[in-house]
Amino acid sequence: IYFSPLGEPVYNPCGKYMIRFHLNGVWRKVIIDDTLPIDHSNRLLCSSTTNKNEIWVSLLEKAYMKVMGGYDFPGSNSTVDLHALTGWIPELVSLHQPDSTFDKDKEFDRMFERFHAGHVLITVATPNLSKEEEDRSGLVSSHAYALLDMRKIGAHKLIMLKNPWSHLEWKGNFSDFDTRNWTPELVKALNYDPKLQVDVDNGVFWIDYNSLCHHFENFYLNWSPSLFSHTSCIHNSWPARQGPVKDLYNLGDNPQYVLRAQPKIKSTIWILLTRHITERQDFAVNRVFITLFVYKNGGNKVYYPNEIKPLQDSVKTNS
Repeated sequence: IYFSPLGEPVYNPCGKYMIRFHLNGVWRKVIIDDTLPIDHSNRLLCSSTTNKNEIWVSLLEKAYMKVMGGYDFPGSNSTVDLHALTGWIPELVSLHQPDSTFDKDKEFDRMFERFHAGHVLITVATPNLSKEEEDRSGLVSSHAYALLDMRKIGAHKLIMLKNPWSHLEWKGNFSDFDTRNWTPELVKALNYDPKLQVDVDNGVFWIDYNSLCHHFENFYLNWSPSLFSHTSCIHNSWPARQGPVKDLYNLGDNPQYVLRAQPKIKSTIWILLTRHITERQDFAVNRVFITLFVYKNGGNKVYYPNEIKPLQDSVKTNS
């Protein structure tokens, strides 16, 4: 956030601020003022913190909503939003897809190591829940939660989550209401006493990993670009008249690139496909789904979908 003459964001009595986002492949500054929506009782009708002296959350949201067309923004997912806020590389891990290769234990170990190394930001999202399921679990339907901590204590894998609304909490295993699973050893190891928290509704709670995998739908991961020693960014256009609806029959007009990698040691290559936002309908009523295929065929152009089996494919998305 700018106005920051001393290198730190400060209150600007003139009301002008510039917010930096990673949008359409580059860092951009969005200029706003500090006028915020309120109701007839002067209560904010936008995101805010519990500290009444802080306005940075409200300013960030206003700038992002300006880019997205206004406060009636239909919504996104947390990995897309964090990519815009931080530039960290998004990854979606689905927990319940029929053809999913999700390995629960392997995924926990991967996230645990990288989270504590400061390499990844993690959020988790619930599926569409009925009112009865919401009341029973304490979770909000189609909602993202921030992951604040991960612990391995004996045989237990525990995760601390926060509802960004700062209220409404999980009611199952290892919640503040759970009198069966908490032990004195766990209370001491986590420095968290559920008996003292049961009357505090701040949206923060512990949940065991098995319950999380059962009740939630997706992990959203954002990875630090510093993990990658080499990067390259290419901008291109794909006219609507050429696709992607026509690529069921012909891939000849699809953007295609040749990547030649000759690493001296075993290496990992990540490819991120993002779509530029130029107007509101790009996301508000977007019914065009795109995806990315990787072929190992000597760098030759691919013309037909069944011409060669992809080495790697991905899920089609409109976000």
